Amino acid sequence: MVRERLNMLQNRFGSKPVVVITEKDYDRSPESLGYLKPFEALVLCSEMQFLGNSKDRFGRCVFDSLSESNKIRSYRYR
Repeated sequence: MVRERLNMLQNRFGSKPVVVITEKDYDRSPESLGYLKPFEALVLCSEMQFLGNSKDRFGRCVFDSLSESNKIRSYRYR
């Protein structure tokens, strides 16, 4: 389905589209890039950084939420 859409875009605009996927999706299914050939696929890597006075309060809130849902087991909030 994705390749079909990419072919349609290529025909419509006259150039090969580039696919951008998130690092998370790539980690879940790295073989998915092979399914996109002959189109170029890029993996978007991102990072979050908290700035300002609210970073400790916000970080604590995120940590508490994840801890309650058992998604963090061995991480220690600093």
